[in-house]
Amino acid sequence: MYNSSIGGTFDVQSSINDQSFNTITSMPYNNTQVVYSAEDVNPPAQVYYRIKYTDKDGTVSYSATKMINRQQANSFVITSIYPVPAKNNLIVATYSPVATTITYTIIDATGQVVKSEQHGEAQSAEQLLDISTLNDGIYLIKVTDALDNTETRKFSKLQ
Repeated sequence: MYNSSIGGTFDVQSSINDQSFNTITSMPYNNTQVVYSAEDVNPPAQVYYRIKYTDKDGTVSYSATKMINRQQANSFVITSIYPVPAKNNLIVATYSPVATTITYTIIDATGQVVKSEQHGEAQSAEQLLDISTLNDGIYLIKVTDALDNTETRKFSKLQ
């Protein structure tokens, strides 16, 4: 995405329509800083974010755009799954308004449960699931909390 040897700036940008973006803040590249942070003080209920990187020579590149829906903040949700396609591990990030036990169920294209794991109580979690034994293909990851709130996402597994 960027060439760290020549420096540059990171612009955190937001949009309400995923088309027209405004810069929230700009930060110079720092070769000793690994984590950057920014705050959107008064975001709308649904907002899109991206990072714009500008090299010192003026070359511009953009990160993938991510949509945040703040209306979901009071419900159990899968916030992300990655990497997609996955090879050996799948990371499933979830959010719940209360700490809860979470069950992760992987379902193959024929509807068969091929893996199921339950993990301890957490409000916000990133769970690493070992999928190395699964065949290549398309799967569903069904995530259920202790109150039977369920979210399901599709992912692909490749060797």
